[in-house]
Amino acid sequence: MAVYRGPERRRRATALIAVAALIAGLLLGALLGRVTAPTIDDKIAEGHAAGRDLVAALRVLPLEYTQASSGSSETGLIQDTVKRATGRLPAALDKEPWLDRAQRQEAATAVRAITEAANAKVAPARFEATTARSAATLQSIFGLPPTDGG
Repeated sequence: MAVYRGPERRRRATALIAVAALIAGLLLGALLGRVTAPTIDDKIAEGHAAGRDLVAALRVLPLEYTQASSGSSETGLIQDTVKRATGRLPAALDKEPWLDRAQRQEAATAVRAITEAANAKVAPARFEATTARSAATLQSIFGLPPTDGG
C-alpha cells in the first residue's frame, strides 16, 4: 500500500531540502574561501618580492650606464633601461598598501634621483653612487635586508 503525502508535506519537505542544501553550500563556500584566501604573510612576502625586484633592477643600472657612457652600447638605450627599471616602482608600491604617504614619497624621490642623474648624463661614478643610495633607501622602505652590492 502506497503512503499518500499531501501537497503541504511535499512542499515542506522540498523547502527543508532547499534550506539544508543552501546551508551546506554556504558552509562549504566559507570553508573553501578561508583555505584558499591569501594570508597576511603571503601579502607581505608578495610586497617584499616586488621591492626586491625593483632594487635588483636598479642595482644593474650602473653597469649599463657605464657601458653606454664608454660607447660600448647606444647611449639612447640607457634612458629606456632606466625608465624600465624605475617604472617598477608603482607596482611595487601597490603590493605594499601599508606604506604611509611619507614612505611612498621617499621612494618616489629615490627613483627620481636615478632618472635625473641619467638624464643629466652624470659621470658613471656619480650615477653609481646615486643608484646605490636610492637602492639602499628603497631596501629600507620595503623592509628588505641590506645587501653588499651597493
